[in-house]
Amino acid sequence: MDKFPGHGNIFNGYDNLLAGIAYAKAKYGASGMLSVIGHGHGYANGGIATTPSIFGEAGPEMAIPLDTMKSTRAWQLLRQVVNYYSGEQTTNNNKTTLVDLSKVEKKFDTVLAQNAALINAIERLIGVTDSANNPTARYRRTQRDINLAQAQSLTGI
Repeated sequence: MDKFPGHGNIFNGYDNLLAGIAYAKAKYGASGMLSVIGHGHGYANGGIATTPSIFGEAGPEMAIPLDTMKSTRAWQLLRQVVNYYSGEQTTNNNKTTLVDLSKVEKKFDTVLAQNAALINAIERLIGVTDSANNPTARYRRTQRDINLAQAQSLTGI
């Protein structure tokens, strides 16, 4: 356990901070701890957690990255999950038995398309793609307003 004696309340911010420091110290060592804190590593590529960390507190769990730039890694991890649940997680010479993932791939593609449509709808709803939020258009409007104010001050309008 990574908690400090007398500081085991996970809902207390100070206790939680102490536990995080103890975790980093145990994981990376006292001297190496400062070189890794705040550098965003370890979980971004997904994988299996077999010990409690940012996930895996109730036993082995899988994290799968949803970043489109990491789709190859996501498919690799999805295959591991399918193999695990299909009972084909044995490996021979570091080669995992492959399972037909066409149904899973089709569903995943559907989810990605729905996700893209949802993001598009949200952007339209909040006006992200609207010219009001376009930095260039905003700059031009501001400049036009300044020019108008200067012209008005010269003409006395």
